[in-house]
Amino acid sequence: ELGVELDYGERRGEVRLRINAGSLDATVRGDPELNAHLTLMPHLAAPLRIGEQEFPLKDPVTLPAAADDRWLQHDRARIMLPAGVALDWPVLPHNPYRKDGSARPAEGRIVLTTPMDGKSRTFRIEITP
Repeated sequence: ELGVELDYGERRGEVRLRINAGSLDATVRGDPELNAHLTLMPHLAAPLRIGEQEFPLKDPVTLPAAADDRWLQHDRARIMLPAGVALDWPVLPHNPYRKDGSARPAEGRIVLTTPMDGKSRTFRIEITP
């Protein structure tokens, strides 16, 4: 198991990684004032799937936090989202190579956000061959 504890002034957060046979568990925990973000590089030709819902990446996607655990499938990655995780696509970075700093959708990221309300939350990540 690998981990790191992070101090933000008076606030503390923790990230732990556990490598299992065929999966990776990323566990986050921290003070209630903090949020944790898991950022995914998209494969633009592959849709996002959550349960029976499918979302093509040609359109923005915002999914609020769910009360229950749910699975996200994107291309070959399958990620168990713990309860309380929200999803946003695209989250666009600042591009220092463009005069106005704008980024195109191809430069966007899929961002999973969870509050760190003192509870541990584990994302299980599986990659299929």
